[in-house]
Order: sequence, then C-alpha cells, then structure tokens
Amino acid sequence: MNIAHLLDRWADADPAKTALRVADDEVSYAGLNLWSSGVASRLAAAGVVTGDRVGVLAGSNAEFVAAIYGIWKLGAVAVFLNPQLAREDLERQVAVAGAGVIVVDGDSARWAVASSIGRDTGGIRLVRAGGGAAEPVPAVRLGPYDIACIAYTSGTTGLAKGAAHTHGAILTQMEMVGAHYSATSEDEILSLLPLFLFSIFLAGPALALSLGASCRVVPRYDALDVVRAIEKDGTTIVAAVPLFFYDLRELVNEHGTDFDLSSLRVVTSGGAPLPESIRDALEGRFGLRLVQLYGMTEAPGVVTGDPMTGERRAGSVGRALPHIRIVVEDADGRELPSGAIGEICTSAVRDGPFQGRYTTLARYWEMPEETAEALRNGRFHTGDIGYLDDEGFLYLVDRKKDIIIRGGMNVYPREIEFLLAADGRVAECAVAGAPHPRYGEVPVAYVRLHEGARAAAEELLDTVNERLAASQRLEAVRFVRDFPRNSLGKILKRQLRGRGT
Repeated sequence: MNIAHLLDRWADADPAKTALRVADDEVSYAGLNLWSSGVASRLAAAGVVTGDRVGVLAGSNAEFVAAIYGIWKLGAVAVFLNPQLAREDLERQVAVAGAGVIVVDGDSARWAVASSIGRDTGGIRLVRAGGGAAEPVPAVRLGPYDIACIAYTSGTTGLAKGAAHTHGAILTQMEMVGAHYSATSEDEILSLLPLFLFSIFLAGPALALSLGASCRVVPRYDALDVVRAIEKDGTTIVAAVPLFFYDLRELVNEHGTDFDLSSLRVVTSGGAPLPESIRDALEGRFGLRLVQLYGMTEAPGVVTGDPMTGERRAGSVGRALPHIRIVVEDADGRELPSGAIGEICTSAVRDGPFQGRYTTLARYWEMPEETAEALRNGRFHTGDIGYLDDEGFLYLVDRKKDIIIRGGMNVYPREIEFLLAADGRVAECAVAGAPHPRYGEVPVAYVRLHEGARAAAEELLDTVNERLAASQRLEAVRFVRDFPRNSLGKILKRQLRGRGT
C-alpha cells in the first residue's frame, strides 16, 4: 500500500492523459511519473531510504506534485513546508521533522532560503525538483500504517504541530471523498489554494491522481483567473473557501459578465462558514449547488459535508462521511445527546461496510503529550465546539482554541501574541478576530504597554508582520488600558472578537 502506486497505475493505463495543468502547461500521466521518478532517483542518490523525512519547499506548481510523489515512491515521508514562512521558522520545522534533505523547486529565492538552512544546520542536502528520469521508478511496497507525510497545522513560530498521516489513512480519505462527489476519471478538478496546505493538496492533485482525473493547479490566486480557468477547462469539481465566493459575487457586480460555470458539477466551500446570503445569491445566479464542508489537517481533510442532493440544513456543515463517527463530548469526556453543545470528536464507525477504516493523524511528530491529549479515549478531539441534530447534521458553535479563519486560512492568535510579547514595551497582549467583508475575519491585536513605554501602532504592526506569512498578518493594533477578564484574571477573548478593524 503506497499512494504513489496510483500514479504508477494510471501512467500505465492512460499515459497520454493530462494529469496536471499549470498556466498554459500540461503534464501527462506518463510525464509526471517520469518526473517524480527523477526526484526519487536523485533522493536515492542522496542516501534517502524508506522512512526518512524529506522536506518539500515549492510553490503551487507541477514541481511540488512531482516532489511529493517522488518521495512517496521511495517510501520516504514528505514534510509539507510553507514557502511563505520566515527562514528561521522553516528551519525549526525541518529540524523538528528530522528532515535530512529538502526538495526545492526552480524558484531562486526558495533555493537561497533552503541553502541557508543547509549551511546553518549542517548536513542537510538539497535536491532539485526539476528533471525527469529515463525510466519510471516503481513505488515501493508499504503497509497501511507507514507514515506518508508530516503536515504542519499552522506555521509562523515554534508553536506549529506536525500532523503525521499514514498511507492507509490518506488512501481511505480520498476514496471516501471521491465517493461523496461521485468522482471519476472523467472529472476536471481545480485547485485554487496553496498546495503546501495538506487539505488542499488532498482535495486537488491527490484526489485527481487517485482517480485518473485531471487537475489544474493555480500558482497564484486571482478570482477572475480562476473563473476563466473553469471556462477553459470545463472544470467539474472545485474545492474553494468563502473568499472565492465573495470575490465571485464582486466580479459579477463589477463586470456584469455572464460567466459560464455550467460545467461545474461539484462546488464545495470549507475553511470557514459560508454565509447563507452568499450561497443563495450565487446558487440562484449560476444554478449551482454550493456544498459546505468541515474538516482539518488532522482529520485528514474532510469530516462532514452537505448532501450532494436532497435536503440540507441551514447553518449546518452537513453529515459525517460514511466511515466517520462524530461524537460531541462534555468537559469530562462523556458523550452528549443530540442538541447538546460540546467538543466535536471523531472516530471510526462501529459497524457496517466501513467499520474500523477511519483513522486520523497517527501522531503529532515529536509531541507525545499533545498526541495523547488529542487522541484520548480513542477519539480525535478537534478543539471545535458544536452540536449534532437528531439526523446527524453537525453545527459549529465556536472555536475552542480561538482560531481566526482569514479567507479560509487558519490564523493562530497565540503565534502572533508570541511575536508581540517579544517587544520589551509590551506588557500584555491578545489577538482576536474582527469581521471583514472579504476575508470573513482578520486578526487584530489588543496591546497594553508597560507604564511609561511608548510605541506607535504602525510600528508594532510592521515589526510583527515582517515575521508572518501574508495570510496571517495583523490587520490592526489597538492599545488598551486593560482587558476584560474572568474571575481568574484570564483575558476574555470572546469579548474582543467582532469589534471590527
């Protein structure tokens, strides 16, 4: 069992078929197989063997996909690295994963960053993602519990956690998502968000290559480019976030263009709640059915989804995929009845054809305490708060860990607070989400300075944002004399959220 076996299979069955589209370039299944084989050969020459961790530092391009599958062909573990991170944060993630090699695409800036990491750490080797092999390298045989990847759940500071997933878990997930979409080799899938996001990689290239379908990868998000790509390719499946649907509505209002989206069969929205008003407007305008999904990196990927046909429930994120059982727990780990609010947990279904097939992350890499906490009582604890109705529809209520979701991208307030607190003038700070018309919500910092200290909001904003990925940057800094607190003195972020920018 090896995910890369699927690439071998389709390269043999339909070698000339287009596997990937990037801008005006197309890569066939045979071409991608040789490309990934080239990566595998260079990694083997660098001493990589089964079980070794290999970082991938690349943009959203064919090189990224070839690198991942080349790593998997050897039975090595792919470490998904965020190219937007500061060098020192990338270095830490490489070190935590124990990666001895980094595969880098043709971008000179990324190569320079990887080279500096190699020099500072000593012994880390670099391999280029470009260049194919003369003959395909077959994927090695693995077991279902062999680790396939380490995907970081967030990423700007040392607080990121590396979720380790097995080949078996990923293959099962792609099978179930494909079945939910009724997807086949005839589908044209579009991936419009960065591929270093593991859930996006699964919903785009990985799903397509498991089916023998085609996938367009968008190197840099632009809503109009996405619409034109859908028209050009006859896209049938697109997994998006609310940001795209906001932008699509604005495109219609601005241009008044009669975009042809009639080829779309499956249109999903995840990463943040999609307002019913947006969904209703676009469904009426284009005759689409927008399917709300709920999931996370650790799941892996999708946990619930609206039914593809028939009734759906307003405010719900749908029902669990058929191999997943959702339980809502109270603070003591007791299962709650329908309608009761608690922490959302996932586990495998107990009976039926999919009994025991679902697994979440195998562990957080090198984080045994966090792993034990997340997987206690045989369930994965999502950290999200919600409830189930009598028919199994899930409703999200709050985010236990105060995650801010900006345009579908997770922003972790604690990471930003860590950077703010490093400034000696800052006595105390808190970061909370504020509503935004395009991104849904954005991070805003509330800062209490030490007595007598002086700082300009713009100065703190610039200093912190230099260390943050573009998707995680602060929108504003506000100074406060004190914070709302509970009886234990803890800052009540809930009272900060939603104040606006």
